[in-house]
Amino acid sequence: MNREWAIVSPRPVSMAECIVGAASVDPDLGVADLWDGGAAFVSRIGAQTHLTVTRSRALEHTGDAERILGGPVPVPGDEHELYWTDLHACGWHVEEDAALVGAIAAAADGSAHALTGEVEEGSDDELQH
Repeated sequence: MNREWAIVSPRPVSMAECIVGAASVDPDLGVADLWDGGAAFVSRIGAQTHLTVTRSRALEHTGDAERILGGPVPVPGDEHELYWTDLHACGWHVEEDAALVGAIAAAADGSAHALTGEVEEGSDDELQH
């Protein structure tokens, strides 16, 4: 199944955070650059699972994240600058992608937010690569 996630963090999520997060969950996960730096691609070798982490975007106002997510967003310290990162999980069990996205968010001092529940493959809600 596919799920959409967002990370809200005080700095952009980089390839380094993706590597650290992936390694902390499963040292056998691979992380690769995608779209000339436009995204990171996390996958389990030999399995039909992957996580696409798109390039972070700065939010104009910190309240934007709260309006989009419909609730308070934990911000470390007194950070005034926030970044939004979209993630698309495909083929993972719920606990696996939640742990992976949470670990990447933690590496960036951010918070992970599930945007949708499970989406059937091929549905209108699925992010097309």
